Amino acid sequence: PDNLMDEVPTHVAPPVARRTDPAYTPYNKPSAVDHWLRHTHPKEDIVMIVDPDCMIVHKFDAEVEEGSPIAQQAFYQFDFDKNDEPMQIARRYCQGCTFLDPIAVPIIIHRNDLSRIPPLWLSKT
Repeated sequence: PDNLMDEVPTHVAPPVARRTDPAYTPYNKPSAVDHWLRHTHPKEDIVMIVDPDCMIVHKFDAEVEEGSPIAQQAFYQFDFDKNDEPMQIARRYCQGCTFLDPIAVPIIIHRNDLSRIPPLWLSKT
């Protein structure tokens, strides 16, 4: 909570207890999104996910349909010839994939698509 909560619609999700892998800490995002969807029941069809350190400096138009979210390209790459941690995760959960496109915030997504992500994300981590 901060001093902008009265000016900007804000949802504060409860803290998340550490889960099975103590080396992986960002459980807060899927848990917070799930909590927000279940407790606020947003009416908007299109949702933008940003992190607290994001700043939108230019107006932009983005049309998103259910089943076709858009996102910023992530700074990391998946290299199929490596056996680093991202590729280990990719091989575990995306068997047979020939292309992986890492994404980052902002993510603009239909509410129905978004509602399917947190349970799947939390079941895999």
